[in-house]
Amino acid sequence: MPWHEIRAVRADLRTGEGRFRLLDALDGLTVDAAALNAGVGQGGALVDTDLADDR
Repeated sequence: MPWHEIRAVRADLRTGEGRFRLLDALDGLTVDAAALNAGVGQGGALVDTDLADDR
């Protein structure tokens, strides 16, 4: 079974800086799959957020 590397890139895709951060992280790589979470919501770690704020 071939070895695969998994990378997490935190970037705000609404901004040019964020999009370039993602592109820079992908430079020279072959991407087999990508999972993007580009939703709107609270920033920060999930454990630090209050679910009541999402209502």
